[in-house]
Amino acid sequence: PYNGRCRGRACPARTVAVLARSRPTRPASSGSTSATALSETGPDTDAILGLTMNVDSRQAIRLGTVPETLLVPLWARAVESRRKHPILHDSRAIGMVESIDWDFQRFNQRWRVIGCVLRSAMFDECVKGFLLSHPEGTVVEIGSGLNTRFERLDNGRLHWFDLDLPEVVELRRRFFTDSERRTTLAGSV
Repeated sequence: PYNGRCRGRACPARTVAVLARSRPTRPASSGSTSATALSETGPDTDAILGLTMNVDSRQAIRLGTVPETLLVPLWARAVESRRKHPILHDSRAIGMVESIDWDFQRFNQRWRVIGCVLRSAMFDECVKGFLLSHPEGTVVEIGSGLNTRFERLDNGRLHWFDLDLPEVVELRRRFFTDSERRTTLAGSV
């Protein structure tokens, strides 16, 4: 039976698992966007905020300082997925990174990639443990950004709520579709 622990750490053991993604705070900087191929090496930069993202050639979306950080874990999962023996594989992240016109190289610090991937893998393990005991449980992911955890862990029976800021949900709807078992909600907690 599921004991409410996830590899030595406390993890939700009720019918609702609440996941929170920490958001790093850094000073804003300005810059321009560009399409960049995935790689594991690149310039060591700290400035990741204050940029405009183009989802397609016809429309640019301006994200606020906090929502822009959703691109860091997306980039990290895509980079990790391209490795020979990835900690986790996320083909959706690869596709999203390839379709977004953004200078992702600014996130290309190995420690940042490893940290984001390990955090994603740990949350995945917590949710897997929860779903073993509650296969029809409800998961609420707070600050879901462009996370693909539902796609990675869907057992065909769970119910899932993705919650994020309105401008993030607007972007998220370009890549994800709600269904009977998956709902995206806009709001601030």
